[in-house]
Amino acid sequence: MGTGMMRAVRLHGTGDVRVDTISRPVAPAPGEVILEVLAAGVCGTDLEDWQSGPRGDVQLPLTMGHEICGVVTEIGEDVELEVGDHVVVEVNLPCHSCGWCARGESALCPFLIALGLQADGGMAEAVRVPASACVVIPTTLAPEMAVFAEPLAVAVHAVRRTDPMPEQSAVIIGGGPLGLLVAAVLRVRGLRPLLVEPDPRRLRVAAAFGIDAVEPPASMALRHGTWGHDFAYVATGASEGVLLARRLARRGGTIVLLGVGSEPIPLTSSELLDSAQVIVPVLSHALRDVRDAVELLSFLQVDPTPLLSRRASLNEAPIVFEQLAGNPGHTMKCIFIIDGTER
Repeated sequence: MGTGMMRAVRLHGTGDVRVDTISRPVAPAPGEVILEVLAAGVCGTDLEDWQSGPRGDVQLPLTMGHEICGVVTEIGEDVELEVGDHVVVEVNLPCHSCGWCARGESALCPFLIALGLQADGGMAEAVRVPASACVVIPTTLAPEMAVFAEPLAVAVHAVRRTDPMPEQSAVIIGGGPLGLLVAAVLRVRGLRPLLVEPDPRRLRVAAAFGIDAVEPPASMALRHGTWGHDFAYVATGASEGVLLARRLARRGGTIVLLGVGSEPIPLTSSELLDSAQVIVPVLSHALRDVRDAVELLSFLQVDPTPLLSRRASLNEAPIVFEQLAGNPGHTMKCIFIIDGTER
């Protein structure tokens, strides 16, 4: 393989992920940089796109990867970054001109394009990205830890949207990486959240993460007395998670939806009116959330080490996707370590 070529994990269709040899990105335009990718995480969304096909009108094959850490190797004009800077990437690229962007709500931009989901991402040896989407990280932050900035940014965004106070109570439904990261951010805010998860393997990870966690049957006994919880964060796409959150949240409490699911949720308007519960859907994150996530990781306020359960090379991608899909819940987070030495 020549220096002008690179490996990339690309989605060719439903159930079809390949490690292709493609041209390296070259000649960054003004405002762009080229990154040598150091690490890229596998997200549940990646698995869903592999199993069911990409969302929307996406041109295939598509280079996957929206959890990216890399080092700047080339810069275009009008760029403040320097060659050698280590960065993570805010992969959600808004239009910067619509009403939502003008209001500072770029995560709601209807024209937003997400790298790795609608455009080529960073599950490759190199990627070209806007310099404005890069957040510089300290070199002391290991790439495999920095990759967690993206899912942690989702948790940061959810907690920012709901603004819980230390004296309030919170429960998280779903003990995957996102649920645990929400719990970690709440803990930084001074709360002591309770996590509900049926998988005993994930309960053990939660314990290693220092989070109080119980199985669903026991959760009703820990309903925060007869009052119920002020906040219930649903980090699962299963409709049962939303229904459990409604039972655990107090009347007038807030239910926060983070998990993506396609199942209908059986709720009537009278049930919603009677409970007076506020339902808040949280969509992804914005640049400031990524910056805050980097700060939490850099100062070890959130240490995601217990969540990292597997490291792999790019060449292992097809088998990694097969194994992760075949045994959901067994692996919390798999990260591709990319050093360019394996061909």
